[in-house]
Amino acid sequence: MAKVRKKNDTARRLLRATDALLRTNHVVIVDIHPTDLQGLINWKNCRSVKAGRQLVDGVCDLPHQWTIYLAVFCRSPLGERYIKGEEIEPQGKYRSEQINDAITQHHDALIATCNPAHVIGYGWIASPTGESLTEEQAARVFDAVGCWEQTAAA
Repeated sequence: MAKVRKKNDTARRLLRATDALLRTNHVVIVDIHPTDLQGLINWKNCRSVKAGRQLVDGVCDLPHQWTIYLAVFCRSPLGERYIKGEEIEPQGKYRSEQINDAITQHHDALIATCNPAHVIGYGWIASPTGESLTEEQAARVFDAVGCWEQTAAA
C-alpha cells in the first residue's frame, strides 16, 4: 500500500520559513515605558535589526508562542541601578499586537514588588522563537536600547 502524500500547505511552509529566518537573526521585540520605545533587536549582538519586509511581516502578522522577559528598571537613592525581572511563557499563540494584553497582569504584579521610589521605568523583551534569555543577556539588551535614560517616572 502506497503512502498518501499530504497536500502542500502554503501557510505552514511560510510559518516554518519565517521561524527559521527569525531564529537565525536572533530577533526579539523590545518595548520600554514610559518613553514608549519599541523596536526589533538582535539579542546576540544588541543591534537594531535592519527590518526587511519578510522579517517584519513574520514578527507582526503571524501568531507565535512567545517567551517574554518582563523587567522593572530601578535606581536607588545612592544611584545604584538594578533590574527586577522574570520570564514568562503565556499559554497559546499570539500576534505581536496582542502581547500587551497577555502580560499586563504579570507586569503589574512585578511592578508591585518594587519600591515605588526606585522605579524609573519598565519594559519587556519578547522572543517569537521561544528563546529564553538570561538576566545578563536581558540587561545587555535593555542597556543597548537606553532603558536608563528615562526622564519621566513610571
